[in-house]
Amino acid sequence: MTIRGAGNSIGTAMRSWRRAPWMIFILYPAAWPALYSLSSAYWFLPAGMRVAALWVTPVRFWPGLALAEWAGILITSPVFPVFDDLVPAIGGTLVPWLIYAVVVREVRQYAARSDGDASTHALSYAVVAGLVGAAANGLLLVGLRWLDGETVTHP
Repeated sequence: MTIRGAGNSIGTAMRSWRRAPWMIFILYPAAWPALYSLSSAYWFLPAGMRVAALWVTPVRFWPGLALAEWAGILITSPVFPVFDDLVPAIGGTLVPWLIYAVVVREVRQYAARSDGDASTHALSYAVVAGLVGAAANGLLLVGLRWLDGETVTHP
């Protein structure tokens, strides 16, 4: 006997998302420029999408997720240029996703070890992954801005 309710519909949606990874290649790069344009110095919306996508996507599809993010950044770059020099531009494009991937993987593994069923506290663990990834990524981006010869004026 199955109970039909919000929990089951969410679980069904998650399973269908995992069966259709091709959606990553279409939706993710398209959403990146839109979320970037809505972001501010205080709230970077693509980072939230990054954490959510990493959290719900099986690890075997992460290389495709990385390519989709980098495609979204390439689409956005001519409209919203961020870095002047090549090395900071490459570092600011490739490394943030890698930082978040490592953090999300570690938090997911910790959640699986401590809870057994990480789904009961999934939102809490995803928020922790987002905060730790944001802190590490913030340090990286401040360093890249410094390498690019810019002063960081926004918090």
